Amino acid sequence: MQGRLGDQIYYRRQGLDLVRNKALHKHQTEPSKRSAADFGTASFYGALIRKAFEPMVKFYADSKIASSLLGLLRNLIHQIPDVESGKKSLIQGNIALLAGFEFNKKTSFNSLWLQASELRFVDGELPKLILQAGNTAHIFKEFPKADKVQLQVRALNLNLANNECEVLPIKPLRISLTATHFAGKTLSIPFQLSSDRAVLIALGICYFKEGVPFQDQRCMACIIAHAYRLRDGQVVSFEQNKTVLKSELIQEVLLDWDD
Repeated sequence: MQGRLGDQIYYRRQGLDLVRNKALHKHQTEPSKRSAADFGTASFYGALIRKAFEPMVKFYADSKIASSLLGLLRNLIHQIPDVESGKKSLIQGNIALLAGFEFNKKTSFNSLWLQASELRFVDGELPKLILQAGNTAHIFKEFPKADKVQLQVRALNLNLANNECEVLPIKPLRISLTATHFAGKTLSIPFQLSSDRAVLIALGICYFKEGVPFQDQRCMACIIAHAYRLRDGQVVSFEQNKTVLKSELIQEVLLDWDD
């Protein structure tokens, strides 16, 4: 996507789709410079996430995904304490806010897949994505003529220290709608979880008839279903992370006694 929409300019750099504010022909104050830097941070991570989930973006997303995701990330960055203004980063933010982001606003994923999935972290084991068993009619919305539903999964493991990405494409799961019971499924995800990480799991759903996917947008949806901040494999809440940042900030300003 390239071009201008209002005061925002969309462009490509190093294979990523980025967005920035229109240049203003006036002197920037220090607060405005810091605000612009934080906007650039949100834009960078928006492009990174879209690139990681590119196949799902192409199939499911509406034309507003870039601006919608940017808005969510700007809100995430805004919630980081102002003392970090101008140097805010995803490592400081409430990554859980990304959970629930819909790729296409016309159809909610949870209106088609009616039963929540679970991403489970257990010490000494690989993370597991769990789809609970149940009555097919209670798990999937019914569409006339549809005989199968396909679930697509894509997993992003982002190293928050250096922004290196590990992206795992996963074999699509097709489930018969003619069967009355879904047996459930578990997927072990072989992520490297040492150091500080953001783990995002995107789920896409599409209905099929005799092997052909429905093209109606009412029959397809995609969502970032799970978003976690981890440190050495342990889930870290935003409040816990703020406590660590505050402690680090205090240590930076302490003065030592003269000899």
